[in-house]
Amino acid sequence: MDFDSHPWLKLIQLNDQQLLKRGFPQHAFMKFNNLDSLQIAILYAPQSVAILYPLFLYQTQITYDPLQFAYIHKKYDLYHIFYASFKKLKDNKTVLMQAVLDKDNQSVMVLLQYEIYVVNQSQETALILALKYRNLDIIQFLQIEQGLGAWTPELDYQFKLILQSSRHQTQPYQIQLQPQRQTTDIIANYQQFQLSKNPSQVSYINQEYTHPPQNKTINTSPIQQSQQDNQKVKHVQINISKSQVKDLIYEKKETEQSDSIESIDELSIVDQLHKENRALRKENSKLKKRIYQLENESKRQVDISEIANKEPEIPICLSKSGMNSSKKLQ
Repeated sequence: MDFDSHPWLKLIQLNDQQLLKRGFPQHAFMKFNNLDSLQIAILYAPQSVAILYPLFLYQTQITYDPLQFAYIHKKYDLYHIFYASFKKLKDNKTVLMQAVLDKDNQSVMVLLQYEIYVVNQSQETALILALKYRNLDIIQFLQIEQGLGAWTPELDYQFKLILQSSRHQTQPYQIQLQPQRQTTDIIANYQQFQLSKNPSQVSYINQEYTHPPQNKTINTSPIQQSQQDNQKVKHVQINISKSQVKDLIYEKKETEQSDSIESIDELSIVDQLHKENRALRKENSKLKKRIYQLENESKRQVDISEIANKEPEIPICLSKSGMNSSKKLQ
């Protein structure tokens, strides 16, 4: 499929110049040579701004940092709740991603509030687990429906379990995925959150998915247990402790704060230099005015001294009467 002829991508090309005119950085939206490497595009609309998440496709190595995109939203005040519905690029299956509305009615982007964990099962069903930033409660699943998978009673049961476990500090977050067929690759972006601190909390991530480890305990729902007995279905379990997630979030916040402090220090130095430059210019103008005044005063003093040193000339006025009197005297 030709990249430039795809109808969905025309939206990006249509609003390209509009975004740049409104002050968006040029690197904020990207163009690629093939569809598999598409990561993110920012679309400007009259009423809202839609953010398309990175597509974690099968056998596609994508690295993505949520803080990089969160910085763009913070800088340009793009706090809008969005609903992005678009076509999957390869087989035109509907992909639905729904944002989560904050309870205090603050329209904060999902990228600012949640850490996104994506597990891709051979392009069948990918579930996004949303962890709320401030109180670490899981409040909603975000589902990418890729044609073969759907929201099943098993997943609904797991969702309810997660909501219950999120209310207790001691219970870890758990999610169980039931693939319809064996896959050879599970793509997860746990590297972004440095979960290598406690590898025991993560079950065979980014490894070849053949059989679950024998030393790992997998919790199953009643429905899943019956299906496991009949069909011997393989399961995946991801356990993330609340303290572990809290440590990771604190690390991200400290990193972000340190970066902001460095940028603030640089800006403060530049501002201080500008202030000193302005002060020197003012002082220079004052000195020039003073020199001009002193020169004028010295010129005036020189003129006065020259006038004072000159001898006064006594004018001699001769009249006819005076001349006659002088003749008489003679």
